[in-house]
Amino acid sequence: MKEIFDFFVVGCQKSGSTWIHNNLKQHQEITMPDKDESHLFDINYYQNKSIGMERNGKKLIGESTSSYFRCKYLPQRLHYHNPNSKIIVSLRNPIHRAFSHYWHERKKGKINFSFEELFENFDLFENWIETGFYNTHLKRYLKYFNIDSIFIIIQEKMLIDKATYYKRILNFLGVDPYFKPSNLDNIVNPTIINDSSDYNEYMNGISNETQSKLINIYKENIRELESLCGIDFSIWNIK
Repeated sequence: MKEIFDFFVVGCQKSGSTWIHNNLKQHQEITMPDKDESHLFDINYYQNKSIGMERNGKKLIGESTSSYFRCKYLPQRLHYHNPNSKIIVSLRNPIHRAFSHYWHERKKGKINFSFEELFENFDLFENWIETGFYNTHLKRYLKYFNIDSIFIIIQEKMLIDKATYYKRILNFLGVDPYFKPSNLDNIVNPTIINDSSDYNEYMNGISNETQSKLINIYKENIRELESLCGIDFSIWNIK
């Protein structure tokens, strides 16, 4: 890896990381790839790929890939190559995140099974449910990065006041917090369902039975997450 990065936006998937990337890359003190999901330190790491990032007089260079937060070996790898980097992660209600991730893949025609089948298939469970074990992922990062170098965003709160959260991110990075990006109010990667039967299924949401199962799976994880980072996640109402 030739590039030295000052910060990473590590996820989570379907939790606002693309919005963060699109707005940070506009900042006059920050250089980032045109698009997020460059996967330099997971998929493309083994091919020794580079994106040729240059500082060009900018204060910071950043990179965004939303799978980094859940990847078991990424904290150690990021720290090895960039020990002084800062970490930004946006977290969303893990139940809503899983359902949104499922539909993100389904609307692209990549899958055709029901959401409930994730309880019957470990690969599906790992991909959509274990991604929401935020406490487990954060503990891995805390082995290599101080909590003060990790900025945790609650997506639901960020959506309520995007300008304030964007300013908080800029303050965390140490750049001009008064910069105003043009994409601040844009909705990124909305779930658009064209098929009428799929639309009805999407609008019906998660069944009460599945919802109860997922609450039982996540509630202890969230309690531990609150203890780890000192942040109140009661807005998710998972208890």
